[in-house]
Amino acid sequence: MADPAPPPPPPPPPAGIDARSGFCAATRIFHSTRAPGDLPPESLPMTAAAYAFSLLSSSTLPGRPALVDAATGIAVSYPSFLAAVRSLAGGLWCSLGLRPGDVALVVAPSRLEVPVLDFALMSIGAVVSPANPASTPEEYAHQVALSRPVVAFAAPEVAAKLPGHVRCVVIGSDEYGRLAAPDGRRAAAPAAVAVKQSDTAAVLYSSGTTGRVKAVAITHRNLIALMSLHADNREKVAREAAEAGEEPPPPAVTLLPIPLFHVFGFMMVLRSVSMGETSVLMERFDFIAALRAIERYRVTLLPAAPPVLVAMVKYEEARRRDLSSLLVIGIGGAPLGREVAEQFASVFPNVELVQGYGLTESSGAVAATVGPEESKAYGSVGKLGSHLQAKIVDPSTGEALGPGQRGELWVRGPIVMKGKFSCERSLISRYVGDDEATAATVDSEGWLKTGDLCYFNEDGFLYIVDRLKELIKYKGYQVAPYKKVRRVAFVTAIPKSPAGKILRRELVQQALSMVSKRSPPPQRAHIPMAEQRRRPPYASSGAGGGSVDRRSRSGFCAATRTFHSLRSAGPLPPEELPLTVAAYAFSLLSSAPPLVVAGRGPALVDAATGIAVSYPAFVAGVRSLAGGLWCSLGLRPGDVALVVSPSRLDVPVLHFALMSIGVVVSPANPASTADEYAHQVRLSRPAVAFVAPEVAARLPRHVSRVVIGSEVFDRLASAGGGWAASPAVAVKQSSTAALLYSSGTTGRVKAVAITHRNLIAQISAYNAIREAAAREAASDAGKGKPPPPSPPAAVTLFPLPLFHVMGFGLLTRTISSGETAVVMRRFDLAAAARAVERYRVTKLSAAPPLVVALAKSDEARRRDLSSLVAIVVGGAPLGREVSQRFAAVFPSVQIVQSYGLTESTGPVATMAGPEESAAYGSVGRLAPRVQAKIVDTATGEALGPGRRGELWIRGPVGLCFTLSYMGMFFLGYVGDPEATAATITPDGWLKTGDLCYFNEDGYLYIVDRLKELIKYKGYQVPPAELEHILQSRPEIADAAVVPYPDEEAGQLPMAFVVRQPGANLTEQQVMNCVAKHVAPYKKVRRVAFVNAIPKSPAGKILRRELVQQAMASSSRL
Repeated sequence: MADPAPPPPPPPPPAGIDARSGFCAATRIFHSTRAPGDLPPESLPMTAAAYAFSLLSSSTLPGRPALVDAATGIAVSYPSFLAAVRSLAGGLWCSLGLRPGDVALVVAPSRLEVPVLDFALMSIGAVVSPANPASTPEEYAHQVALSRPVVAFAAPEVAAKLPGHVRCVVIGSDEYGRLAAPDGRRAAAPAAVAVKQSDTAAVLYSSGTTGRVKAVAITHRNLIALMSLHADNREKVAREAAEAGEEPPPPAVTLLPIPLFHVFGFMMVLRSVSMGETSVLMERFDFIAALRAIERYRVTLLPAAPPVLVAMVKYEEARRRDLSSLLVIGIGGAPLGREVAEQFASVFPNVELVQGYGLTESSGAVAATVGPEESKAYGSVGKLGSHLQAKIVDPSTGEALGPGQRGELWVRGPIVMKGKFSCERSLISRYVGDDEATAATVDSEGWLKTGDLCYFNEDGFLYIVDRLKELIKYKGYQVAPYKKVRRVAFVTAIPKSPAGKILRRELVQQALSMVSKRSPPPQRAHIPMAEQRRRPPYASSGAGGGSVDRRSRSGFCAATRTFHSLRSAGPLPPEELPLTVAAYAFSLLSSAPPLVVAGRGPALVDAATGIAVSYPAFVAGVRSLAGGLWCSLGLRPGDVALVVSPSRLDVPVLHFALMSIGVVVSPANPASTADEYAHQVRLSRPAVAFVAPEVAARLPRHVSRVVIGSEVFDRLASAGGGWAASPAVAVKQSSTAALLYSSGTTGRVKAVAITHRNLIAQISAYNAIREAAAREAASDAGKGKPPPPSPPAAVTLFPLPLFHVMGFGLLTRTISSGETAVVMRRFDLAAAARAVERYRVTKLSAAPPLVVALAKSDEARRRDLSSLVAIVVGGAPLGREVSQRFAAVFPSVQIVQSYGLTESTGPVATMAGPEESAAYGSVGRLAPRVQAKIVDTATGEALGPGRRGELWIRGPVGLCFTLSYMGMFFLGYVGDPEATAATITPDGWLKTGDLCYFNEDGYLYIVDRLKELIKYKGYQVPPAELEHILQSRPEIADAAVVPYPDEEAGQLPMAFVVRQPGANLTEQQVMNCVAKHVAPYKKVRRVAFVNAIPKSPAGKILRRELVQQAMASSSRL
């Protein structure tokens, strides 16, 4: 049989109408240039549901599903869908007594039952009124007053919010089940219903972005015309494909992240069913879940609001997923800028961007781009749909304008609501219960005034400039909101409707409330255009009102006295999703190179032996050991496991295996004493301890223990074959993942509880900072700077122990990124230099003493360290002089300084890219989602840039660490509520105990620990400042400064100095070298020479030991 002929081309335009723009100079009207499709006679009784099914019945019902639930994969075939609609329609008619014109409120997330219910209601002439399930009782009361429903169909979680007088049927209840159950006797009852096309089919609620919602009445004719328009568009695409000798696109599989109560979602389901396509429904939008759904269901069409497109361009997760099935993204709800469209096209060149424009009042589409050629008109929302007409009207004079001229868009046609006139010429029937608004919106000739400032170009493409009501009046000029900005406030999120429209009235209220709290308003700052171009594309992560530093430099908000992070924040999984940090890390690996690309570096390497563990072996080892822990050892979520071992290859596998089944990892220092272990065991109460052989004897006897490397441990690691296939453990992200021990440099250790969510947030922040550095490098290359060489696969050397927060946190981030971790059992400078050379290490995590040693070491100079790209410094501040000395010896190595605490689960501030790394002496800028205050310790006043005080930090504003689902910070000190209360304020601020300041560019500087400041004659002397001066001297290998008691001065600065071999430095020379660089009150007054400075495993100076040593030597004098 010969192939059917393609549809005929559109007829030539009528006389007087320009063929390109569709503009008629005589009537000043723009006409659609698309071929008009066939509409049924208006006099024929017909519902929108019957029309949709008539388009299906002309051929065999599609074999593909009609509906799919994205979360569960449950599918509804077309025969099942049609049967369910007819059966439920019978129940609504016979059992519930619904009749044409009765209004039914539908309040539920996008579940499989909702499209069935919508079609069943429309098929018997009842009016569907879908509403947002997240609305408040007051909003439902307003909607009920407008639509006057006979019945409400509601999800169980919504029913209690509806007005008590409204009859409610809970979707999924036994009552609903009886209505939907097949009954042959009643299925035929609604067949005799005669519903006019001019009757109301649905009452949709306008988004209320600039005022209270209005109820928009949509007729069956409106919806029929809309389905006809989509059919016309499909025929156009098929015709163009035939002309090009190509196959037409397959029937779409459409993912619907947009809710079905919104006009966009409501109409997309109608379109999909009428065309025999598949709709994949999401109950609530989640970016990561949407990407998974595209991959799982081979989605070809994604209708979305512009923020989704922006996220797909920005976030690495979109590039990790297989989105190759995606052919088209339909953009609606708000205009999409040319720049965003071009960025998207560069990342996803095979995906066609179909931009569209519509309103609730127009039943959806007014204009759209159709086919690849039109889709290239970035910035435009396409051409008028078939049967439609438009005007561009000057708001001041009422004059109808021509192509290229801006004015208010007026539209009319069969999909647009009407007033009291012909259905054929109007788009909506009316605003229910608001005749005044209807008259103001639809004129006597059927023109719908959209309220949008628009223009058509010479080719008939429509461009949206902005909402007329949202134009800003500045010195007589009308300014669109995307133009030059003169005030800035950083917030956690921009309030939006479910369709992605900005809720400007909420922002205006917020701005006014901020102004009312402030006096007088600051002077306006002029920002030169060059400065605006230099601004990085930061995403706001702080919340709260106030005007943040306009130049986006310091991130300081003068109103709230808070410093905000200016870094883009990566995506986070939904808080309610059960997820361990191990599962999250592996999910990032699941489509990443380590598991699929041959020759990729291993996950782990033992620095001493060279033994390596590949990523497939690491993941398999974790799953196998997890099975053994669960089945053989009987560990369960919430149990605590003490891990006491040097950094050997078994330890990361053990950590991930424990966390993967919800067991709490509690890593401890293998060099601790028996008394220290007894204290830690009292705090953490472990169910079991995994220990190195040399440690076992020091643990309390009552603790059950497994020796790492023993036969028992090996049997556990090989016992998990059955577990890998049955991951039934559901662990909340808010559950504790690890108990880490604070370093105890100024007192006894405390156990810090860290959640899975804390660690997941740290991984997300790490990835966001890494991507920002990559963007900066790409930007520099685009400005004519030499492009950086392609970075080698990251290989990180871990001289820091894995029981310390820096080693523990960096390991989880390294694994999640598919990089290689080279672990050292104990630190040794010569061994570290050999490891860098042998394994071509690119990144070295280190405490400041290692940086000092490398800068001074002849061994380091003898080794080939050319692979080293960056050294990540944490654990203690690194002075400017030491940084400069290191940079002079290793000019090609970036010094990435960072600052964090055990309580912050890792970095609070860090550096990204070469420019930030050059800020020697600073620990970088705030990490994503972090806020900070600098607080005067005497007055409690929050200070601005350049002023010193105690650093306080927290996650999202208004949420304490104990409650913050996005926070990176700890739950509290285990077994020590007093210490927790003293460290965390009621509004969630963590008091770090560090004396700090931010400069005008948002860089954080650590002056010293408040508890370690030396009080000399009423002055505060920071030991770190004096130590940096001493460590910069070539004759000094290491140094520390502590307070020495003095009756007259209170305390004297006393220096403990380690001389370089062969150096003959005297006490007076030490004091002189400091005196030349500091104010008189900061001078070192006493000196002692020692063989080594006592330090914690993280490199922090154990000052209490030095103070004890000084006192002991004094008592002997």
